Amino acid sequence: MSLINDIISKSAKKNVNLKEEEIKKVLTELDIMLTRSYSKYSSIKVASVLCFKNGDIIGGCNIENSSFSHTVCAERCAVFSSLSQGKDLSQVKAVFITSSEDSYFYPCGACRQVLKEFIPLSVPIIILKKNNSIFNERSEVYTLGELFPYPFNL
Repeated sequence: MSLINDIISKSAKKNVNLKEEEIKKVLTELDIMLTRSYSKYSSIKVASVLCFKNGDIIGGCNIENSSFSHTVCAERCAVFSSLSQGKDLSQVKAVFITSSEDSYFYPCGACRQVLKEFIPLSVPIIILKKNNSIFNERSEVYTLGELFPYPFNL
C-alpha cells in the first residue's frame, strides 16, 4: 500500500476525507519546511503542515535557539504562522508532522496544548516517518484528543 493510500484510509477512519492531490501538496510542503528548519543544536529537523478544509496549507518548522526555552517547535510555528495570516484554525482538516530522523516524531506537550487551544480535538494528527529523502509507506494517525486526552482548560 502506498503512503498516500495509507493516509487516506487511516484519516477516513477518523472521519476526515483527504484527497490524493491534497496529500501530495502537503508532502511537498513538508519537504520544503524540513529544508527551512534551523536545528543547529539538536541537528533534528521537524516540519508540520496544517491542511485546511478549503485546501489551503500552511507549514512550519522547528527553529532552535541556544537558550532552549526560546526554541519554537514546528507545530507551534505552523499554528502561529496560520494565525498571523488570519486563518480560522477551527477549519483545520488535518495536521501533518515529520522529521529528519528515521522515527515517528510526536508533538511535545507544549505543542499539544497550543494545538488544543485553536484546533478541535477531533482533528487528525498524521505522523510520517522519513528514511533519508523518502517517506515511509506507513503513517500513524491519531486525533488530537487521542494524543492529548486531558488538556488544560481555563
